[in-house]
Amino acid sequence: MNAPLDQIVFAIQSATQELIDLALSAAPAASPSEIEAIESEVHSTMLALMAAAILSHGPFSAGKQAFLQIILNRPDDTITNERVVNEYGSRWPSLSRQMPDFLKRAVAADLRTGGGTARAMLVFIQIIGNNAAIADGDFVSRENLLVRNYLAHLEAHIRERITSFTMFPVLTIDKPFTVQQFRRSIRRALDLPPRFPYPPRP
Repeated sequence: MNAPLDQIVFAIQSATQELIDLALSAAPAASPSEIEAIESEVHSTMLALMAAAILSHGPFSAGKQAFLQIILNRPDDTITNERVVNEYGSRWPSLSRQMPDFLKRAVAADLRTGGGTARAMLVFIQIIGNNAAIADGDFVSRENLLVRNYLAHLEAHIRERITSFTMFPVLTIDKPFTVQQFRRSIRRALDLPPRFPYPPRP
């Protein structure tokens, strides 16, 4: 059974915010302009990942359009949304071969502190990619393979620096959560320190 669209969307939005929080935690001395650049890189990289998954099979369907309307916070404009997806999707071949700067900083921080920020980041990237792959209600193995290949690429780069690196098992979300419950459950699974209160969503 396919997950409801609103559940998929808040999983992606919550995982993206957690990814941003982890990226900022790896750059505690970042200036306001650097913080903005970090947030922008996370958003653009994850949007390119989602766009690549959407473009990996089939036409621009009504299910994909409904998903994009929410994710992009845009009006019901198929042409505009399709143009955005094509633009970000065209960046994916290059981005998918690179190591994002926010992940590089996390690896460097983990080497200094012995922490697990980079490992946690991969889980959130996986949540974003997996949910984008099923957002149109039509799961296709090519979409899932695209996500797995990207995670394998990132993991290989991390292992070059952290030889003891191991991935967490795949996390599945099998029931509706509030945003706060989702984030707390994931943080417990990743053994990350709790943060209360959670910042309000915009």
